[in-house]
Amino acid sequence: MNPVLCTYEECLVELKRSAWRLQSKTRAHIKRECEWAEDYNEVDSACSQLQQLCEEEFIQYALSHISSSKARLIIQKLYVEDLSEKQVAEQLNLTQQAVNRWKNIALQELRSKKNLLKYVQL
Repeated sequence: MNPVLCTYEECLVELKRSAWRLQSKTRAHIKRECEWAEDYNEVDSACSQLQQLCEEEFIQYALSHISSSKARLIIQKLYVEDLSEKQVAEQLNLTQQAVNRWKNIALQELRSKKNLLKYVQL
């Protein structure tokens, strides 16, 4: 990954990779330390919850770096709630073109934040 610029999606992919690595190391450590445990489903469940928490934490961290509340809300609805631009436009009483503009502003702002990369590259 280019350490200078990174899209929100690229940061999220890197976070997922880091969370997967952490999950894998944690699972191996727990299995080593808890050889007596018969049911590893609990370990897998705990690791999945850890990964989900890491993703949620990063999303909140990234959203906090968007200065405009409207842009932040639009990014949250588009990427977290997985709505289309048309659906977001209807909910916020905006045109789809305005939603697209706010989205581009927010993504550009996220790309310019170099400290987001430091957070992802643990």
